[in-house]
Amino acid sequence: MALWQIPFFVLPATCLQSQTTFEKEDDMFDDSPFWQTESIQSDYFDEINRILPQSKSWSDALIMYGDNTSNVFEIFVENEVVQSVTFRIDFTSKYEIILRELIEFCLLKGLIILDQNLDVVPLNFESLKERINSMPQIQKYNYLLKATNKS
Repeated sequence: MALWQIPFFVLPATCLQSQTTFEKEDDMFDDSPFWQTESIQSDYFDEINRILPQSKSWSDALIMYGDNTSNVFEIFVENEVVQSVTFRIDFTSKYEIILRELIEFCLLKGLIILDQNLDVVPLNFESLKERINSMPQIQKYNYLLKATNKS
């Protein structure tokens, strides 16, 4: 993941029936248990192709839409069953349309979004944009950019 990318997790909204807080273990978040109870096929996400074009993946178990170094939506599958769903937003790009369409997709498909702190983010553009703008990566990126421009 690049410094200019903000990561998000996508989960079935049904997981909120049994769990309202999420935790990392060894600084990692395993979202597969939430998907395994749903048995959702990978074609459930085919419509993402209208938002971000499907791209070549480094693994047969990973379906990737978009650009791995920019805005990207990734689905890990095992036997065509979804195991994990994430996306990253490139805050240096014009990401607004992509983000709006991903929000709409999640609303229509009964999905929720967690930020990198594993907080559930309201499914509206302003909330997500505010969350993106508050991430420490942006401050670090701007600091490095400023330091580079002084040289």
